[in-house]
Amino acid sequence: MKQSLTVMANIQGADHKSELIENIRTWVAAALTDEGTCTDEFDGQKVSYEVNKNIKKTVLNLSKLTSNCLALLNTLSNRS
Repeated sequence: MKQSLTVMANIQGADHKSELIENIRTWVAAALTDEGTCTDEFDGQKVSYEVNKNIKKTVLNLSKLTSNCLALLNTLSNRS
């Protein structure tokens, strides 16, 4: 995600915007996949119900934000 933000900060005036946006979309989609993998790893682990619930809630919120980011990137990509 940091790499995506760095590229977005410097995208103005870039000659190859569509390529940069596609790279960012790939990175954000990978982050979304990683979020799901993160919660999957807690299944079957010896953590308390409350800890598991809090982690899953936090990751779900992060997944929603990441998904929104991906939707915005798709809209931006369609306008380029």
